Amino acid sequence: MSYLGDFKKILEKYKKQLLTARIRLVLIMYIAMIIALILGLFTPLPSTYANYLAELYENVIIKEFVARKSFLSKASFILLNNVRIMILAIVPFIGPVFIIYSSYNAGLILNALLITGRYKVTRIQLLLSMLSLPHTWIEFLAFSLVAAESLFVSIGMLKHSKLKDEFFYMMLIVMLSLGLLIVSAIIETYIITLFGIE
Repeated sequence: MSYLGDFKKILEKYKKQLLTARIRLVLIMYIAMIIALILGLFTPLPSTYANYLAELYENVIIKEFVARKSFLSKASFILLNNVRIMILAIVPFIGPVFIIYSSYNAGLILNALLITGRYKVTRIQLLLSMLSLPHTWIEFLAFSLVAAESLFVSIGMLKHSKLKDEFFYMMLIVMLSLGLLIVSAIIETYIITLFGIE
């Protein structure tokens, strides 16, 4: 009986360690995404490349978004773009790298919009504006959760750990992240519609 009690204590301790490790990885990915965004925003860009990025963003994202008339259609467009990112972010080994690159790329696009005069603010003002929007933090949390899980699974694969239970946790995290992205898309569409921000 005492052996069973000891085993349960060890199991509880192990679960707490795993939870702590997961939370730590989520925080690491969250901070890494913010740093990558800032680096992209402050990376020096040649004017020709800045023009290319700004035009690509306007032609691919803005025109498509504006062409959609209903609130639901606009929110679905944002959600589908974010879900594509989430799917790639969950892939072991490449997921964390991809999500950091995506954040850096988002910073580059913002940078290009500033350089080409699409936004009439400073980099600091734009950064603070981005970070003041609730959907930014919700998206970062959703992407951090899946990227951290990808990293957790990648480490387990390298250590040749048994990952049978891990795929169950992965599916839970994907569902949680999807829920967060739905909320984020609704908030973002509402803010864009209310203030006319593109």
